Amino acid sequence: MNRDTEKIFRELQKYLDQFGKLSEEETKEKIDEFMKQYNDKLVPDGPVEKDQWYYLDLAMEAEDVKVARKNAQKALTIDPYCTDAELLLIDLMDITPEEAKKRFEKLIKKTEKHLEEEGYFAEENIGSFYMINETRPYIRALATYMDDLIGLGKFRLAIRTGVNIIRLNQNDNMGIRYDLMALHAFMEDVSSAEGLLAAYEEESAGMLFPLILLYYKVDDYSKARKYLKLLARKNPDLKKLMMEELTDEDFDQNAMPFGYAMDTIGELMDVINRTMFLIDSSVGAMLWMKSELSKM
Repeated sequence: MNRDTEKIFRELQKYLDQFGKLSEEETKEKIDEFMKQYNDKLVPDGPVEKDQWYYLDLAMEAEDVKVARKNAQKALTIDPYCTDAELLLIDLMDITPEEAKKRFEKLIKKTEKHLEEEGYFAEENIGSFYMINETRPYIRALATYMDDLIGLGKFRLAIRTGVNIIRLNQNDNMGIRYDLMALHAFMEDVSSAEGLLAAYEEESAGMLFPLILLYYKVDDYSKARKYLKLLARKNPDLKKLMMEELTDEDFDQNAMPFGYAMDTIGELMDVINRTMFLIDSSVGAMLWMKSELSKM
């Protein structure tokens, strides 16, 4: 979900809050009313409310680092628990990944304490954190922390963090399951990998590619070959990519400004970029894949 979409969701939530408790049908009607008003008049009457989100948006859009820092600090002045603003400030710092790790941990503890006090860790919210405006930044903070841990080679801690993210956000809008699958493959943890696959029942490259490497690593050629054939059938570009037959034009045609289309070169490149730590540890698997694909 991009920043513009989140802004719409924030405005929608504020609009709904003024009506109190609504039935499912009434909520749908109010959402339709809001979207009609939003589309009819994108610019609201009167001055724009300069809240923390206003300054955070300015910070995110700023091309100058000093301007970005200034607006992120303004957002924090208005709301000391604006987690996204703190994440941005950490990102703008010229610090090592180890120092960033310490700052992420401090921010996560601060955010957890605040959310617990506000009652967001109630049982009915667990599993839906990314769908709640107030807890979504916390999920982003955990995901950023997990990415930093992977970069530092702290794989077991990264796995624990990823498992916690999925516990809090079962729909996994951020694709943490793909990073987890790659981590399970790196650790040669077949049981956890199979459990994750069963939980999502998904045949995407993000799930299948690490599985191929995992089963090769544990010497199970039958399953490695099974998932390789499945991925090659779903994404014909896999063979071209592995055999180095893709041209710059092929990549340009699949380039997308936001994300990628499933079963394309774009999806494969995203998986490769996310799993370089696994690929670097699986040179034999990559050579075997190339050999097997040449026979197909």
